This record gives sequence, structure tokens and C-alpha cells, in this order.
Amino acid sequence: MEKRENLKDAVEEIDSKEIEMDLEELLEESIDEDYEELIKKASKYDEIKETQKKIEATKKVMGIKNKKFKEKEKELEEKVEKFNREREEFIQKNINENDKKFEEIFQVVNKQQQEFQDKISELNRKLIESSRYESEYLALLKENELLKEDKQENTRRLIELNDRIKELEYLEDKIEIIKEVELLRDKVEDLEKDKNIYVQKSKDFEIKFNEEKNKNEEISMENSILKTKITRLKGRLQEFEEIEKRKGNSGDTTANTFKEYINSEKEIVKSTKFQPYSGDFETVTGFIKYASAANFEYDEKTIRAFLASVKSSKFTILKGFSGTGKSSLPKLFAKYLGAHCEVIPVQTNWKTKSDLLGFYNHFTNRFIPTKFTETLFRANVNKDKIFFVVLDEMNLSRVEYYFSEFNSKLWSDKDDRFIELFDGVKIYDEELKDYLVSGNKIAIPDNIIFIGTINEDDSVSPISDKIYDRAQVIDFITLPQSTSVGDIDKTETKDYSYTYERFMHNNNSNNGESYMLKFQHINKYMRNEFNKNLAFRSMKQIGDFCSIFIGSCDKRKDMKSKEIDVIDAIDMQLVSKFIPKIKYAYSGDFESKLKKFREEIVNSTFKGVDNIDDLQIFIQIDMLLKEIEY
Repeated sequence: MEKRENLKDAVEEIDSKEIEMDLEELLEESIDEDYEELIKKASKYDEIKETQKKIEATKKVMGIKNKKFKEKEKELEEKVEKFNREREEFIQKNINENDKKFEEIFQVVNKQQQEFQDKISELNRKLIESSRYESEYLALLKENELLKEDKQENTRRLIELNDRIKELEYLEDKIEIIKEVELLRDKVEDLEKDKNIYVQKSKDFEIKFNEEKNKNEEISMENSILKTKITRLKGRLQEFEEIEKRKGNSGDTTANTFKEYINSEKEIVKSTKFQPYSGDFETVTGFIKYASAANFEYDEKTIRAFLASVKSSKFTILKGFSGTGKSSLPKLFAKYLGAHCEVIPVQTNWKTKSDLLGFYNHFTNRFIPTKFTETLFRANVNKDKIFFVVLDEMNLSRVEYYFSEFNSKLWSDKDDRFIELFDGVKIYDEELKDYLVSGNKIAIPDNIIFIGTINEDDSVSPISDKIYDRAQVIDFITLPQSTSVGDIDKTETKDYSYTYERFMHNNNSNNGESYMLKFQHINKYMRNEFNKNLAFRSMKQIGDFCSIFIGSCDKRKDMKSKEIDVIDAIDMQLVSKFIPKIKYAYSGDFESKLKKFREEIVNSTFKGVDNIDDLQIFIQIDMLLKEIEY
């Protein structure tokens, strides 16, 4: 601002008159100079004129700017004045409010100070009173001591008097006691005699009771055996009656029975309508609704596991406690697919393969087939149709006794997959040549899905590792959610079927390969620590199961849900394939090995997974550890 004022003053000092006088003097002095010098000065005059014009223009601009500056300065002064006025008002207002608050606080402090003084006065008063009470208390203590001394003296004298009284009473009672003792001694002798008599009677009664109890147990056992035999004989008798009805009195041979199965199934083939398979996910969701209509409630995870099991293995085991829906699931599923399902109730006295397949009666020269064998014939005729064979409660008898040979043949190459129906006799018939090999063997066709249900309690036989190793295993650990009893007859009977080949086709065959490294690592660890190993067949089943299980999910699921599906698939296969292997691998340090095995699975397979204790593999391992403790 100061520079601007100086510039203004300098400009105002320049006066045009002075400039003109200088020019006139300059002209007078230049008269005597030559023409060229005059021209130069004239030129300089023109420059000065031009400079004068610029100065005038600058003065006008500076005047305008000065005017605007004064206006701004005035406006700023007004704002400053307004601000100072408002500041004064604000300060005055705060001073008044603070004075008011200070006055209130001062009054409160004075009041509290007065109350404090009153309390001090009260405490001083109570202190004086307590001093007076203290004197009275000391006097009472002294008086109490004197009373205690008197009491002790009186107590001592009372004891002495009681002792004297007791001495007198004792002398009187002693005479009476002696008399009573004599009488009691006689009574005790009589009671002892009675006791010996009753003890002997009690022993005799106990012996008779145990004899009767043993007789009852023997009778109950015999009744149970007889009931089992009656049930089995009734089944056999029914089979005989059906065969005799079919044969009549014509004396037909076994070949006629087989022909009847074949011809009957050929008629079914003519009327069977096949429909394209809708897909795994559609089958799972459709079946759950289908079963729910008949009051059977199954969760999606269980159905996907069942579907993946029957498509990845020729044999599936459903295990769990009674009432969990094990037997109903394959029957319902077969009905939903339009397949045939044959349920074979296993009996406790099954010992050989003839109990499964049937036996040859050499007296009548007839083979008595079972429903199991009948289904083998029908499946060989209708090879496009899906057949389910369910061995219900298959561990009521030792599985190895009646199923071992069939189980071995089941996993043979297709060219060697034949089971011998009977020994020593061969049937040659032109119509049977496509179904009977060497006169007594039948092929085990691909289109039969074998399923076994087993209960887990003390009334059943254990199953060997060989059976588990070749099967897929599904644990039914939760009871059905439905509160009403399911009825399969309420479900709709399909008028079409799916072909076995289309049903078994796996569009997700490559999905499981990325998980096989985890299973191979765990398999190697199990081999080193427990001397147990999964064969190539089992490892292939694991890969197929994982790919089918994951592929059967809703494709619209988010990434987190798909990751959970992968974890579930791995978890179920660890339970199905590895737990049966190590369950009976007991050794001195089995508990320590089992804990390390658990830790190895966590680190190699489920590291970073939330809630791993809820996974079935760890629940099963923890149950094994508890069994060891008990």
C-alpha cells in the first residue's frame, strides 16, 4: 500500500508545463547546431511525447485502481467494525453467563462446605459419646470376668454332685442289668437256632430259583432258535410252493424255471419306455421332493452321497442304527428311477453261498433258486434297465461265509465275472445257452447295483476289511426328520425308466483328480504308521465319488458353498475308506498313532478350515480314542 502511494505522488509531480519549458530551452540551444542534430532532438521529442501519453494512461488506470482500493478498504473497515461489535457482544454474553454459573457453583460449594462442617460436628459429638461408652464397656468387661469365675465354680460343684448321683444310680441299675442280661442270653440262643434254619431254607430256595432261571433262559434261547428256523423254513416252503405251482405235475426240470424268468423279463422289455437321464443335480432335487411326498425326509447331502456311491462302486454299504432310513432309501430311489429293486432279508443262519443263490435238491433233481438268482437272470435279459439288489441287515450272519465268493467274482474282469449256481450238475439247453455258461454259471451283469444295509449294535457280526475295502460306505448317523411314518406305496409309480448306461455316465470325471494328491499322501502315511494300504481300485473309487458328488451340486452356488462341497466329499471318503482300515489295527501304541494320524489329516487336508471338529472323520477318530480309554 505504501509503494502504491509513492507511485501516485511521483506521477502527480510531473507537470506538463515543465516538460514544455524544457523543450523550448532545448530548441533555443539547438539553433546553432546542424540539421542532423536537430532531427535527432525532434525524434527524442516525439519519444518524450509518447512517454507522456503512457504516463497519462497510467495515471488514469492508477486512479481507477485507487478508487476500487478505497472502496474495498471502506468495505473491509465496515466488516472489521461489525466483527468488533459482535465480538464485544459475544464476550459480554459469555462473561454474564460465566458470572451466573460461577455464582451457582459458589453457592453449591458453600452449601457442601456447610454440610461438611455439620458432619464434622456430628462426628465430634459421636466421638465424645463413644469415649463415654468405652468407659462403660470396660466396666462391663470386668463384671463379665467376675461372672465367668462364678460360673466356673458353680459348674465344678455341679459336676461333683452329678458324679455322686451317678454312683448311686449305677449301684441300683447294675443289679437290674445283670438280670436282663441273663434273659437276653437265653433269647439270643433261641434266635441263633432260628437263624440257622432260615439260612438253610434260603440257600435251598436260591438253588431252586437259579435252576428255574437257567431253564427259562434255555427255553427262551430254544424259542428264538425255533422262531428263526420256522421263519427260514416258511420262506423255503413258500419258494417250494411257488416252484411246484409253476411246474405242476409235469415233472419239468430246473431249466423250465430259468426259462420262465427269461421269458417273463422279455415281455417286460417290450413294454419298457426309456427316457433321457435328466442329470445328477436334477435327480437329487427331484428325488427329495418325491420321497417327501411319502413322509420320507432325506437331506441333500445324504442323497448326493448315495448317488455318488452307487455310481462309483458296484457295492455300497449303508450302515447305522435302526430307524435311520437305510432300507427305505434304495427302494425309494429305485422306484423314482423306474428301476427294479429286490430286497433280500439276510437270515442269522446263513453259512454258504447256497443261502444267497439257492441249492440243488439231488432227490428231486431240481435247483431251488432264490430271489437273488432270479434277479441275476432278469438283469441279464434286460441289460438296459437298472436293477437294485438290497441285502437287508447283511451282518446278521457272518458276511464272509455266504458273500465272500460272490464278492470276489463281482470285482473280476467282465470276461471272468461269472458265479457258479450249483456243483456237480450241469444244465444244457438251447434256450439257456446265452445265459448259462458251462451249464451251471451265470454272468454278474453291470446293470445291477448291489447294496447292503448293516446295523451297528452287539447283536450283529463284524465285517472284515476285505468287504469294506471294495465298497463305498455311507454312515446314517441322524434319525429321519419326519414325525410321521413313511409309506412307499404313496409314491408315484413311473411309467418310464432311465437306461443304465446313461445313468452311470459321469460328466465330471476330471474334477476329482485335483484332490487325489491329498488322499495319496494320507494313504502313504497310513501305510507307514498302521501297515494298512488302499489299493488302486479304492483310490479310483475315491476320485469318481468326489467328482460325482461335487458335480451334483447346484451350479448357481457361490464359491464358498462349492468349497464346502469339496470339504464334504473329502470328509465322507476319509470315513468310508480309511476308518474301516485303521479301526481294527490295534497295537501297543495305537492311541498315540491315532492322535498323530488325526493331526496329519488336519495339516495335510483341512488346514485353515473352520469348525473341523464337526467333520465326520474327526468325530469317528475321537470315538475310537474314547473306546480305547474305556
